[in-house]
Amino acid sequence: MASGDVEDVGDGPVLSPREEAFCRAYGDVESPTYGRAGKSAEAAGYSGPRSAALKLRRRPRIRARLAEFYELARAAVEKVIADLENERLTALAKGDVASAVRASELQGKHLMMFSERYVLDMPELQALSEVQIVEALRLSRLLLLESNASGCPTIDAAEVPGLAAPVPEPERSES
Repeated sequence: MASGDVEDVGDGPVLSPREEAFCRAYGDVESPTYGRAGKSAEAAGYSGPRSAALKLRRRPRIRARLAEFYELARAAVEKVIADLENERLTALAKGDVASAVRASELQGKHLMMFSERYVLDMPELQALSEVQIVEALRLSRLLLLESNASGCPTIDAAEVPGLAAPVPEPERSES
């Protein structure tokens, strides 16, 4: 077996040390490169980190290991939300309305109930080319599929070809 091969033992495939380092750098919420695949691959010692990151995230054994990290993070989030609810109920029982409101506010922020919302008016939509609309839909799907442990969509612009480049202005006809 070559040095980069992975052996399937017992509960599932065993990751190589570099693959495990990538998974820890990418999936551990305490890692400085958490959620940033290219930076995580670089930290794990891969040459060509962006392309390596794309390849790594497609491997089933990597996805399975990252799912373990996501479950740990999800459990931590659920514990914090449960603690907030306990604090809210305790504050209400003591008549501390300000603390109860603050706990409710933090729960609402977790649910993204208080996020800013933007509305595009029709002239902006009409100015987009069909290619730009298709690309926006593709990126929206990517954002929904690649979310971090807290459920907030994230994307590393450097990993999406053409995303970092400015979008050309649509041609406007002179009337």
